[in-house]
Amino acid sequence: FTTMMGIEEGEVLHVAMTGFASAPFTVNTSNSTALSISPPDVFESVSWSNDSQTLSLTVGPRDALDRGDFVHLQLRADGEAALRIPVRGIRFHDSIFTIAVDSSDGRVLPTAIPVVQSVGSVVRGSMGIEFHRFRAGFVTPLSLSFRTWMPISPTDTLSVFLPGFIGPRLQDQEN
Repeated sequence: FTTMMGIEEGEVLHVAMTGFASAPFTVNTSNSTALSISPPDVFESVSWSNDSQTLSLTVGPRDALDRGDFVHLQLRADGEAALRIPVRGIRFHDSIFTIAVDSSDGRVLPTAIPVVQSVGSVVRGSMGIEFHRFRAGFVTPLSLSFRTWMPISPTDTLSVFLPGFIGPRLQDQEN
């Protein structure tokens, strides 16, 4: 995001992330490998509250955010600051993210962050795969079944990955 006002030492940016989950955490940004932030050394800590489903970024004493600064925060999935995506996925243009701050330049009320990347989700227990010939190494028709949490549009793409499977053309080349 890009700041439109100054944010000073001790002020906290709050990013509400409805439906996300994690064990509560507070990460000191100066020595953590769980996340990366640009510009560096602006935030002294990043914390998560599962109760409010809010990520809080506290500006540290070394620097402040000036108007027009671009901030990039990346949480690593294998670190202590990892967040779990909502079970029902994230819809395009969903309003599950808001950002707010109490700044010396003025208060920013929770403002929606538009979702530009959706994450699909299928209902647990609804997924199935069925093979119609049971011989290893041979081409087989297969059927996939699942139920989605969200509608699928005619222009949407569903990708199914089948590691270890090869198509008939590759199989012919290997023999």
